[in-house]
Parts: sequence; C-alpha cells; structure tokens
Amino acid sequence: MTFGYGQKNFFTLTTADYDLVGPVKSCELFTKFGSILLEFNPEGTLTNAKTSYGEKEYENISFHFVNDTLSQKNIEYFVCDSLDYTKTYYHTFNYKPLDSVQELIEYVYYFDGDLMSYYTTVLDSLQREVGIRIGGPESIANSTEIVYEERVDSLMVYKVISNDTTEQKIKVYKEDELTLEKFITEEITSNEFGEKKQKFFGSDGTLKSEMLFYLVEEENYELEEQSDYYYIDGVLDYIEKTDSQGNKSKISYSFQFDGHDPPNWVKKIELPLLDYTTRVITYYSDNQELTNE
Repeated sequence: MTFGYGQKNFFTLTTADYDLVGPVKSCELFTKFGSILLEFNPEGTLTNAKTSYGEKEYENISFHFVNDTLSQKNIEYFVCDSLDYTKTYYHTFNYKPLDSVQELIEYVYYFDGDLMSYYTTVLDSLQREVGIRIGGPESIANSTEIVYEERVDSLMVYKVISNDTTEQKIKVYKEDELTLEKFITEEITSNEFGEKKQKFFGSDGTLKSEMLFYLVEEENYELEEQSDYYYIDGVLDYIEKTDSQGNKSKISYSFQFDGHDPPNWVKKIELPLLDYTTRVITYYSDNQELTNE
C-alpha cells in the first residue's frame, strides 16, 4: 500500500496506485489465484475493493469519506453470503493538528465494537512521517522514530529506528537543467542485519536497476543479485537478473491495451512462467459508461 502525504489523502488509494490512468470507474483483475474488483469515485479515489477467493468466499473493503477525508474503513469477510465475524473489522480515523506536528490515528475494532488496536502516525510541518506508535488491548506496544538529516540540496538521509532495530535510507536527487525539476535518481537502504538495497531511477520515475548486497565483513558488502529493468514506450518489457556468480535469467512481459484515451493495459503475460493477469475496466463518461477488456 502507498500512502500520500497530507491529512486528506494519507490513508487513501487512487487509480495511480493500481497503474490506471484516465476516468476509471471500476477495474476487475483476474489471475489464477482469484479476482479483485476495484471501484473508484469520479476523482479517482478508491471507494471499494472486493477480493474473491472462490465462488462462495470473499472479502469486501469499503472506504467512507466526510468532506473528502477518509473517516471509516470496513473490512468484512463473507463465506456463503454469511458474515464471518472473526475476520471482520472496522477502522475509524482521527486527525489531530498539534503545534508543530499532526497525529493521524487509526483505530481498529472487532465486529462487536471492542477495540483491537490503534496506529498513530506523526507528521512534521513538512508532512513527513517522523513517528509511528502501535498499541491496544491485544497489541504489543511499540514505536518507530524517523529522523531526517538534510545534508545538501540533492541528498536526503533519514533513519528509521524501531524497537532497537535501525534502518538507514539515503535518497539522492537530481535537478533537470531545463525544467529545474528535481527527481530522485538513487535510493539506498541498509539495516543492522547486514542487508543493503540500492535502486536507480530514470528521470521519468521508472525503476532502472535494483541491487541486493550482504555484509561479508565490516563496511564490505558483496553483491548477491542485480535486477535491470527495460522499458518500451514507458511500459516494462523485461527484467534481467544476474546472481553473484554472473548467471543471468530473464523475465519478459507482454501487454495488451484497450482503445481508451489514455489507454490502460487489459492483459499482462509473464514469460517464461506464462502467468497472466486480465483486467476489465469501466470508465466514467459524460454520456455513457465505457467498458474495455
């Protein structure tokens, strides 16, 4: 799940989070594992998600808003059209503006109304996450602190400290000389377990390369695997993986697009596994609903 910044959209998902463009009203995904039906409002915000695990078993998640701000999320599980109370939860959200920070609190309740847990996300004046607290009657209370260090204009360093575990992230930005727009070019994540991940991005925001390292001795990392991403017209064509011995493998993708403007893909095939995903997309229209598959 990808969270946006700001009070109103921090907990919400949009069509962009599902690789969808244009005025999409609904998108149903079919895979060999089942199907997911996603529904969006005219502004592109996700309002309902139904995941089917078979003909008689499904989970439905609905999002409810007040003045464009998410106020409640219901997770309901059905078996043979009967509600399974043990897998049904209701979430409510509270937004507390403080002097220099904001607290975004998510409460999770059982079906009978008893509190199960709560999650508090703290945002600073720049709308960045600086802390997360988890608690509740049946939860082990823990907290995470995020410390930012701005070194220069093109480099941002921050540490994620959680229950004696520390993870460091470094993001490197580049400024386009023509548009004066900054975009991330590199991201490095390392933790105290000796694992480090390094990602490189293009100016269009697409992931170009991803490398996984393991610490073999003090400050000496060894490459475990590298994945290089190749695109055609902005669409992922294939991924080439290289292991620590230099052996290469390739995962290719084939897409079919609908006739909408802008177009969305409606079939994705992964080779050599022949795994496929089909999407049936319905669009909002001034005159009628358009369906492409």
